[in-house]
Amino acid sequence: PPGPAQGLFRALYDFQARNSQELSVRKGDTLQVLSQQKKWWLVQDERGDRGHVPGNILEPLPVPGRGGGPSAGQDSPPTLRPDSTPAEVTAWLADKGFSRITVRSLGVLRGQELLQMSPEELRAVCPEEWRRVLFKLSAARTSLEVGDPLP
Repeated sequence: PPGPAQGLFRALYDFQARNSQELSVRKGDTLQVLSQQKKWWLVQDERGDRGHVPGNILEPLPVPGRGGGPSAGQDSPPTLRPDSTPAEVTAWLADKGFSRITVRSLGVLRGQELLQMSPEELRAVCPEEWRRVLFKLSAARTSLEVGDPLP
């Protein structure tokens, strides 16, 4: 069965594919595990590319918003912070209801990188939803009480 965070894992090391069945990954990449078979696991990266990697180079990502605390038993919605990992950015985008292509395109970024994107950059990366992304980012920036919000 998939591990924590809907089967999301982080690559601990770089891995260079040696044939068409394998997938090259870089340390820190977030991967969705589709199948675990002994030493080789079938994964999908943020771009949607699939292939096998050694299972021992992956670590499960913690599930954002889970655990003890006053709202235990209720999942709080993911929040976007400057220190958010790509997996947390992906969870935030998915929670906001963006399309799979937008989630895949922007989910490779860290929180700070997404928060600093200009309207022109957003339009280039996600032309269909850039205005809504910009609106949600403005709300996230406001909730962070950033001293110098970006235009």
